[in-house]
Amino acid sequence: MASKAALAATLRDESMNPRALRRSGFIPAVIYGPGYETRHLQINTHTLDMLFGKTGLDMELNLEIEGVGTEAVVVKELQRDPVTSVLVHVDFLRQA
Repeated sequence: MASKAALAATLRDESMNPRALRRSGFIPAVIYGPGYETRHLQINTHTLDMLFGKTGLDMELNLEIEGVGTEAVVVKELQRDPVTSVLVHVDFLRQA
């Protein structure tokens, strides 16, 4: 069985402006699922681009959240800027 790709993330202060977060090199993200507390995250833009360039989007990932632990997730939705196609937000769905 092939191992899942790993992606590092940190918890994000919800009061931080997402535009400022993107300017500092991070993409805002959220992880949710049935019976699971929604968590707001930030992920390094370069790391995320590299991962999606290698693996694509249709795979399960190990999301390593600093200070929380590792969660098995899939990408539920990617939001891109309609003009520039730059990634602006990622939704992850927790796998049971």
